[in-house]
Amino acid sequence: RRVAGRLLKDNIVVNCIAPGAFASDMNRAARDHGDDVGKRIPAGRIGNPEDIAAAALYLAARSGNYVAGQTIAVDGGLVWASIGTSIDV
Repeated sequence: RRVAGRLLKDNIVVNCIAPGAFASDMNRAARDHGDDVGKRIPAGRIGNPEDIAAAALYLAARSGNYVAGQTIAVDGGLVWASIGTSIDV
């Protein structure tokens, strides 16, 4: 957020997209056990590439012009629903 604040004066907008459970090499549980992991997520599924793309498009579009220094969690509601817990598979 500090970097975002410093760069904003130069018309450089910095934000972050924080993916939740997506099938990937970094998230083997979601990749290998997607249905089981998805059952534990409020949205009822793991994420798909279109979910991340939608967040990126929002930030890149005019609709995201006034968003700065934010982390957008694309996680199917997992963070707010499971603070202090973990998903074990």
